[in-house]
Amino acid sequence: MNTWSGIGNLVRNPESYVSQAGTDVCKFTIAVNRPKDANGQQQADFIPIKAFGRRAALCREYLAKGRKVGVVGKLQTYNYTKEDGTKYFGFEVVLDDLTFLYSGDPNKPQLGDVHADDGVIHNKPPHDISDFTEVEDDELPF
Repeated sequence: MNTWSGIGNLVRNPESYVSQAGTDVCKFTIAVNRPKDANGQQQADFIPIKAFGRRAALCREYLAKGRKVGVVGKLQTYNYTKEDGTKYFGFEVVLDDLTFLYSGDPNKPQLGDVHADDGVIHNKPPHDISDFTEVEDDELPF
């Protein structure tokens, strides 16, 4: 199983381009907080994320530096050799699912989910319960 999930804030605006094969690509990095150390200092890991196709277009349109997101994807490693012979190794998370999370700023519009299976943004405020149906206890199957 290869699944990675994390919550973090974008450290800079996303970069996007079209690949040689004509696929829309968007790259961004999120800072994911670690637990505080023994001295109470907060540290973070910086996780590179890459999105393709419709997800890339949505990321380009709706993401910006500072935005808090939840990411689910697959961890992918890569390596390459520079012309001088230096080898580089790295990793990135290939995006499967993205959730726009509450930023804590009531003046910023809050977005719903961007799901990998439909590529649609569902604009619902956080904690919106309007989609719930009232059901009597005796009607529950458990």
